[in-house]
Amino acid sequence: MNVENFLTLFVMLLIVVVAFLGIKWLEKKLQRDFNQNGEVPMPNGKGKNLSLTRVNGCGMSFAGTFREANIDNYNTFVTYYTLYLLFIPLIPFKAYRVARSENGGFYILGSESMAIKEICVNFLRLFAWGMVIATIIFVIANML
Repeated sequence: MNVENFLTLFVMLLIVVVAFLGIKWLEKKLQRDFNQNGEVPMPNGKGKNLSLTRVNGCGMSFAGTFREANIDNYNTFVTYYTLYLLFIPLIPFKAYRVARSENGGFYILGSESMAIKEICVNFLRLFAWGMVIATIIFVIANML
């Protein structure tokens, strides 16, 4: 590997690290802002019949963990009902407050308002993973 390729790899890895650190910082800031200003609405029961099915990575599922709160001694959080295509979360349709069940599923407590900052964090995470894949492809291509 020559110096030019090494510098390119270094910059790509630096972008990945900065992106993931930025995501963690943004998630903590959003949670801190919610803890200071947010009020957890009472669950409205909407969304009980959602289909969380993906076939070969395509379908509807949840993406993200935001606005964590305790409701009746259950740890709950807001997540986005999102369209996936080839395991990639593309379009968030609605936000729901959920609690994890013991068997790995979710208890859907109700719908919540969508927040543009949370949607941006989800897309930033998508960009970061794309950079990881691009870095791996770059390394493999330069080994051949």
